[in-house]
Amino acid sequence: MGNQVFIKNDSGSLILGPRDNDYLSVVFHSENVNFEVKPYLYNDAKDLVLFFQEMANNWTGWNGVKFWKSVEGDLRFDAAHDNLGYVKLKVSLIRNQGEEDESKFVGNLKIELGSLEQVVADVKMVLNFK
Repeated sequence: MGNQVFIKNDSGSLILGPRDNDYLSVVFHSENVNFEVKPYLYNDAKDLVLFFQEMANNWTGWNGVKFWKSVEGDLRFDAAHDNLGYVKLKVSLIRNQGEEDESKFVGNLKIELGSLEQVVADVKMVLNFK
């Protein structure tokens, strides 16, 4: 893997990476959609890692929705534990935010709880986070 994280299921896939300086390529792909943004991470890389790490640490469940968003708001993750072995991850993307041709996309994925540790390791690798 190295420079990308792949989170896949029947409804689509999310690809994080590669990272280019302070920007991260983010692609949501499904049968009918291929939507990409490159959010500016600034100092958000650590918080993004911690977002996934907190889910992995609390794999037995949590109440409500955990969320993370990029500093400019063009990438947002909302995560809910379904108590059935999955995290429901809502992915919100905004391309060309504030511009005349702004476009938005929201997709949903289910992440198996048992795969969260690998997701965390992959996110750390892509973001060069130790």
